[in-house]
Amino acid sequence: MNHLQSPKTNVHQIAKQLLNGGRFNKSKELLTELLEENPLDFLAIHMLGLLAEKNKQWNLAKAFFTRAIEINRTDFASYLERGLINRKLAHLPNSISDFSSALKINPVSFEALNNRGIALCQAGNSAQAIVDFSEAIALKPNCSQTYFNRGLAQRIFGHTNAALDDYTRSIELDSKNFRALNNRAMLYRDLKNFDKAIQDLDQCLSVQPDFSEALWNKSLTLLLVGEHDLGWELYESRWSTPEFKCKARNFSSPLWLGENSLKNRTILIHSEQGLGDTLQFCRYINLFKDLSCTVLLEVEKPLITLMYSLLPKENIFEKGTPLPEFDYHCPMMSLPLAFKTIGITQLENSPYLRPNASAVARWSAVLGKSNKTRIGLAWRGNPNHVKN
Repeated sequence: MNHLQSPKTNVHQIAKQLLNGGRFNKSKELLTELLEENPLDFLAIHMLGLLAEKNKQWNLAKAFFTRAIEINRTDFASYLERGLINRKLAHLPNSISDFSSALKINPVSFEALNNRGIALCQAGNSAQAIVDFSEAIALKPNCSQTYFNRGLAQRIFGHTNAALDDYTRSIELDSKNFRALNNRAMLYRDLKNFDKAIQDLDQCLSVQPDFSEALWNKSLTLLLVGEHDLGWELYESRWSTPEFKCKARNFSSPLWLGENSLKNRTILIHSEQGLGDTLQFCRYINLFKDLSCTVLLEVEKPLITLMYSLLPKENIFEKGTPLPEFDYHCPMMSLPLAFKTIGITQLENSPYLRPNASAVARWSAVLGKSNKTRIGLAWRGNPNHVKN
């Protein structure tokens, strides 16, 4: 029996049930039949958009929702879904516009307010996002996630105490909201309340043990309070943290973290993160002197001549250039873990970098003689860094 022999409303319901039940081909077949009978059936077009969305065909889904809106300018659901897709595709102005159109149709839509708030926050308008989240909370005062969303916007806007209150309320409503626990921990850390920060991170990890962001944040917090052993161990979680911009190097030679003997072996130490991190942690290279091994070093071009203080020129390579063969490799920020506490006193007491003599002579000529101490200020770092 052709489903179209049934009343139209029932046919749409059947198609929706098939779609929600994962029977995508059957649903598509039925929706296609509906459109063959009536090409202006915006409900069928909307559901085809939902089907494309479930298949992660974002542009196709967006096209269906757009067509549904062209047919019916009051199609709240299509504005909402198109707004979600635009946000997923990082088309934030279009996303905000879609949610605003949905709110003109239904001004008290929790979903539209909450999602517009998220898009506004992502677009950098945290002040207006706070307004939207507050209206959404008024509609659904017991939704943990909306308090979390407003807390995020409050933190971005600089309202630390308000953000703390929102994260706390979010956790009260859902004790397993591990992201809220992680974010509240970061606020506590900013406020130098390290005990509460670690407590929240432990609770977060009890809910979601493999949450790499919390593992990394716990490592940074432990390092701040001098808990170096566990701090550096957990710091290895950085490689699986989305916010960590550096990518793990895929060498054929194995990673060295201190377990294997390096006697008569060659190890590559390669920089990661910023130039300042390299300047701080290259000091560990001196600890290889007692390990009877050959050390190769890969760093960014501006640091090469400065690294001559540590290794012969032929052992230093600019990042991105061909490398010789080596038996092991180690990222520079993993050296504290590899060496643990061995040689720390030596590192603290020994100067490890010296300026190039020709550079000293050149700047002496530029600056001239002075009987006073000169101080150089580095007032700007990497313009692409979030904290620059």
